[in-house]
Amino acid sequence: MAARNESTVEAKTMRFLIFVWITLAVAAAASAWYAMVPSRRGPARFWIGVCAVLLAAFAISFVMLGASTEKSLLSISFYFLNWGMAAGGAAICAGVIAGLSLALAFKR
Repeated sequence: MAARNESTVEAKTMRFLIFVWITLAVAAAASAWYAMVPSRRGPARFWIGVCAVLLAAFAISFVMLGASTEKSLLSISFYFLNWGMAAGGAAICAGVIAGLSLALAFKR
């Protein structure tokens, strides 16, 4: 009986974390859309690039941490990047990319 109760708590916690992650992504997309000024298309492209690089570094950190047990300065720094991005950074980057891309496409 206790195992079923624990899994229910874990499922509720996971649903809450997914809700928070999606809320961060939508808020970042809405904020980027709202903040985009059509006359400033260059900085928007720059921030899309920055967020894309951060997401790529996040993906590389998963590969590095999973493939090696060796602890180097680079793998330790990727470890901190990994958890920071998993907690909310990836949602914000994905939202900014989506919001700015839509704004570049539709705001004139």
